[in-house]
Amino acid sequence: MSMAAKPVLRIVTADVERSDEALMGAVATGDAEAFRVLVERHLAGVRRFCARATRADLADELTQETFTRLWQTRARWKPGTGFTALLYTVALNLCRNHARGQSRGLRAFFLVEKEGQPHAPAPDELLDAKEDTARLRRALESLPDAQREALLLQYAAGLDSSAVGEALGCNASTARSRVFHGLRRLRELLGETP
Repeated sequence: MSMAAKPVLRIVTADVERSDEALMGAVATGDAEAFRVLVERHLAGVRRFCARATRADLADELTQETFTRLWQTRARWKPGTGFTALLYTVALNLCRNHARGQSRGLRAFFLVEKEGQPHAPAPDELLDAKEDTARLRRALESLPDAQREALLLQYAAGLDSSAVGEALGCNASTARSRVFHGLRRLRELLGETP
């Protein structure tokens, strides 16, 4: 009579409660379960970021590549490095590389998403919104790369100034300055008073 292997009960609540940095430390040693938790935790945000940084139809591909690169370079993880900044640096670099390959700059993103309107918009409202979106896109594309990327990281990815600076290779003060000047220039381009 052969003994059937008993199923192993795996409790993953500890992984859910661990910080991103602690999980990445485990990933660095090859822990696929810790990586799965990180992917689940950050997938939607990275996808949203990639959709705004390039084209929406490329977001899934760039998001997958972001996590693939993170896994491939896991052994180079240095404890004490901000995980979120690292993740979005990888995503930003992939978006930059894609933009260069397509001979275009980064695509515009929307600073404010219109979510769940209480009523169906009239056709003229839809046309106005489309025109506003096109104006915003053109204004964003005309910004210097440093300002556009800082805005993208802060508003699309939701990073704070320290993480934006880390992702862009500058200090938090410089990151705040880039965001400030980028927003000011956007207002000028859109004809809004500061």
